[in-house]
Amino acid sequence: MPNPSPSPSPPPVDRDEPLRRDVRLLGDLLGRVLVEQGGPELLEVEERLRLLNRRLRADPDGPGVAELEREVDDIVAALDVSSETGVIRAFSIYFQLVNAAEQHHRVRRRRARDEEREREGRAQPESLAAAIAGMVRDGVDGDRVQRVLDRMGVELVATAHPTEITRQNVLDKHILVDRCLDELESSRSPRERREIHERLLEAITILWQTDAMRAEKPRVIDEVRRVLFFFEHILVDAAVSVHEEFAHLLAEAYPGVRLPPVVLSFGSWAGGDQDGNPDCTPDLIPAALARHRDAAVRSLRERVRALAAELAISQRMVGVSDDLLASIDADAARMPGVAPTIAARNPGEPYRRKLSFVWERLDPAGELPYDDPAQMLADLDVVHRSLVEHRGERIARRGLTRLRRQVEMFGFHMARLDVRQHSSRMREAADALAGPREAMTPAAAEVVATFARLREAIATHGPRAAGTVIVSFTHEAEDLLAPLALARDAGLVRDLPGGGIASDVDLVPLFETLDDLRRAPAMVRTLLGTPGYRRNVEARGDRQIVMVGYSDSNKDGGYLGANWELFLAQERIADACRLDGVDLTLFHGRGGTASRGGGSTYAAVLGGPAGTLDGRIRITEQGESLSFKYGLPPVAERNLDSVLSAVLERTLQEDAGAGYSGRKNVWDEAAAEMAEASTAAYRRLVYEDPGFIPYFAEASPIRELSLLTIGSRPTRRPGGDGDDPSGLRVEDLRAIPWVFAWTQNRHLLPSWYGVGTALEGFTSRYRGGLAVLREMYADWPWWRALVDTCHMTVGKADMRVAGLYARLVRDDVLRDRMFGTVTAEYRRAADGLLAVVDRERLLDDKPFLQTSIRLRNPYVDPLHAIQVRLLRQIRDERDPAARAALEHPLLLTISGIAAGLRNTG
Repeated sequence: MPNPSPSPSPPPVDRDEPLRRDVRLLGDLLGRVLVEQGGPELLEVEERLRLLNRRLRADPDGPGVAELEREVDDIVAALDVSSETGVIRAFSIYFQLVNAAEQHHRVRRRRARDEEREREGRAQPESLAAAIAGMVRDGVDGDRVQRVLDRMGVELVATAHPTEITRQNVLDKHILVDRCLDELESSRSPRERREIHERLLEAITILWQTDAMRAEKPRVIDEVRRVLFFFEHILVDAAVSVHEEFAHLLAEAYPGVRLPPVVLSFGSWAGGDQDGNPDCTPDLIPAALARHRDAAVRSLRERVRALAAELAISQRMVGVSDDLLASIDADAARMPGVAPTIAARNPGEPYRRKLSFVWERLDPAGELPYDDPAQMLADLDVVHRSLVEHRGERIARRGLTRLRRQVEMFGFHMARLDVRQHSSRMREAADALAGPREAMTPAAAEVVATFARLREAIATHGPRAAGTVIVSFTHEAEDLLAPLALARDAGLVRDLPGGGIASDVDLVPLFETLDDLRRAPAMVRTLLGTPGYRRNVEARGDRQIVMVGYSDSNKDGGYLGANWELFLAQERIADACRLDGVDLTLFHGRGGTASRGGGSTYAAVLGGPAGTLDGRIRITEQGESLSFKYGLPPVAERNLDSVLSAVLERTLQEDAGAGYSGRKNVWDEAAAEMAEASTAAYRRLVYEDPGFIPYFAEASPIRELSLLTIGSRPTRRPGGDGDDPSGLRVEDLRAIPWVFAWTQNRHLLPSWYGVGTALEGFTSRYRGGLAVLREMYADWPWWRALVDTCHMTVGKADMRVAGLYARLVRDDVLRDRMFGTVTAEYRRAADGLLAVVDRERLLDDKPFLQTSIRLRNPYVDPLHAIQVRLLRQIRDERDPAARAALEHPLLLTISGIAAGLRNTG
């Protein structure tokens, strides 16, 4: 018999087909809404622009490009303001829907991968499961694990920086879209699917009828409320779930090891970030913390009520402990106003009665409110012991344990409120303490009042609620001695009988410029050698927090130079603290974009300098990062799990290496040489070329960003130039609008400029230079993270679109020279990065991102074309009324492009 022909191999699984299916569905539904709300003409124009730009993207160097570009320009030029606004909003809402679909797909892919790995006995990479499995595989013993866990502390700090352009009610609709897509995953009847489609149509219609831009800038208290939204709706449950999984994994792998109650905590700057924000006043400290407490207590009461409903355990069916009954009697005696109602509502159900009293005690205006979380934990322990003693251990392990973890992690304060102020303001106020209070300037009096409000806040809400004071633009030791004097004046630092001091405040220097980063180690040594300051550090448990800023250092010296100086500063600061016997916590001021420290947090932690972590880290989460990383519960859990695993892995690596990195001297020499070359190239353009500022002012929407209502802070530091481009100084710009403007015009210049010159110079100067760079990429996590993040940004930049913005520059000679300089450096960066990662095309190693950018570009491109036209019109318009009419559609393009690129600042 002839051998049967081999059966054909099954076609490869297209894991992204469900995403394309969701996008098609949402696009079709959006098309229906566009016709209903704006008429068929709107949909027709939107489709013509999309198809034309798709053809442009398909052959960007083809012979018909100029004709296609003219056709796009003609369509855009023919739009009146109303039609223009409709087209902008159509593309913008499309991106919002695509973003929601991609977030949903991330969760779907994660679930599918988890199922595959569970069947195969593998763990999700960059996760606690993978980290602990690796520890077991490497023979790490339980005592060593326990020592790491006992000093482990990860704190994520939500900032008030206005990098999130999407309004909160719009974010709510994104969550609804995710929920509907999730329901469509399961098999449903035609009637149920129609109902889900109707809900999606309703949500899209509301998005259409909602102004994407706020009518006015948010107040600081609105920023507080927005941050708390993520805590109440997502982060509390996500953090408790991750802690629970951490404990479960440890119990399986290391039965004798105990996970401390709090290895993950949270902070916030909203309401306390006074640096450069005249609207963030001292009185906002108690107002913000009152909101924190309300949110924390409200969340706890909801969980207590739900738990009480579950524990309908009858005393006739199972016994309870004498301690529980005595506790209930004591509550009834001390709370006679509510005791009869509770007794009548829950006869014979002691657990419900006890939890009802707990619920009442969580009312700050009740008969017997808790003084602090410890009292609530004591009550929960009574319930727990009774359940365990009477065969209810499984019951205690679930809801009651989760409630207890929430109290331990979030207390009654939800998140620690930081206070931040500029060093010059601190010193002015400290100097004023020597004179009469009535002679103080208003600025000095405000800083003094801040410390007084801080003292009152700690007395009211407890030491976990506040007490971190960050001094931005720290230049010298006196910048920290000033807030120490202010803290002592306010009673935050107090002498104790018999010597010694008590302190309620951590003083945190923030090093931001390249010069300050270079001086930081010596300054830290000076501070720790100053007796008064050293005593405060001792009073805080011999602990010192030092913050390093990624934004201004990048603005100062470019991407590669800033990252190298940050790396060196962290190493040397850690050495200074270690020599003085002080436990250092580095606080990383990371933003969402590469030029502000963005990129994978996991990779950044693993790539940090050896000996600088030791289990402790603080990291800012800014703007759109909150929505992207914590907008959905499964995504939030994944990100929290990932950062904890990184800290755990890296700390064990540091222990194993005794603080030594194992990197080669030649790598340091290469990095230093390239950093110097990169910084020189960057500064030649940004600070030394007289044509740079005029080019930047005209080829980007930097001046128009001041119209945005996305945050309470001004876009420029005091002393800015208004609208006069000749007076614009890079030094005066805040890092966020600086980055935002370069993102809008697709240059993304701060994230890569200078890197190409550095790579090209190094590889041409040394015959073995490329081999060394590839070796660094393979074996040095810091260099790999730096290269990958820069590669990603270069992949998002687009010189064809950037050229459209360059045409806004009126001086032809200036435009051609500057844009030629930028595009030449871009090509050097792209070529150099591809050589290091050994790839043919940009983002070949990140296919999902590569596909996402390719699919989004035809939809983003029309917004760029419209924005360029609006910028030209608004700058030429002299009639104030006509100019004002153009502002709203212009701002809508800014919002739409930000949504399309998923990046602001």
